[in-house]
Amino acid sequence: MPLLITDSGLGGLSLLGRLTVELESIRIGKPEMGMNIIYVNAVPRDKYGYNDMDSREERIKVFNGLLEQVEQRFDPKQIYVACGSLSALLNQIPFVLKHPEKVEGIDKIGHKLLNEAMQRNPSAPVYVFATPTTVSEGLYNISRIFKRNKPSVYIEQPCPGLASMISSDLEKKVVQDEVFECCKQALACSESALHQNPNEGPIVFLGCTHFSFRSDCFKEAFAELGFPEISLLDPVPEAANKLIQEHRLQIQEGGIQIQFISPYRLPELEQKTISALLNQISPQTAQAFLNGSVLPGLVL
Repeated sequence: MPLLITDSGLGGLSLLGRLTVELESIRIGKPEMGMNIIYVNAVPRDKYGYNDMDSREERIKVFNGLLEQVEQRFDPKQIYVACGSLSALLNQIPFVLKHPEKVEGIDKIGHKLLNEAMQRNPSAPVYVFATPTTVSEGLYNISRIFKRNKPSVYIEQPCPGLASMISSDLEKKVVQDEVFECCKQALACSESALHQNPNEGPIVFLGCTHFSFRSDCFKEAFAELGFPEISLLDPVPEAANKLIQEHRLQIQEGGIQIQFISPYRLPELEQKTISALLNQISPQTAQAFLNGSVLPGLVL
């Protein structure tokens, strides 16, 4: 039974790449061991993702239908939702309510990282960068994460369109400019509070797996804006470690086998950009991505 990773797009491939590298490291000296992993792009069609949908009801209906399809076609051992926008909906998805032990979202890792960071530095300002849907659904809302000892500065900054830019900006110049503007807006929301604690390095949380591909842009932006020392929280590496602990290698031919599946054919620029980003993490994952399959029937 395979491990299935899904995302509202291609950001979760940053997780798959890191997971593959770690699994291959574990396999050294054990060529007979392997694992099957399937990655499913949950976006129904090109230029129409979950952040483009008009209502929560539509998002729930579409994602629930996809989960039912992948369950029927692939019978996965676990479905890991590497996406903030979709994780925010899990407690309302009929399939998840029926199979609660089978589906898990990346938000649990995010909450853990934020809590641990605040325990280490309780007076630090916190900045959460995510998609508009993740922010509007309150996935990383301060009251949802911190029951007590809440940070005095906690800014949730939506970054409209940034995930799509990362998928199609091969040179990353557009992404750099957009990340800078997002960081500038977030800091402007807390300017007075920052002056009260000028020596506290900000905690910067990446609430979208796409952002992991360009985490360096956030470090550069904060440095340019006067904060060269930040604590960057990226749930992707932690999520990869969690999946490794939960899914052991087994005896099988072919080693680590990866399938990439999408309901539609990806635009050429998106393929070039994501494969280039993946090559920096895991060439094996990049090749599986380029050799992926199109299954239109996944989204009904």
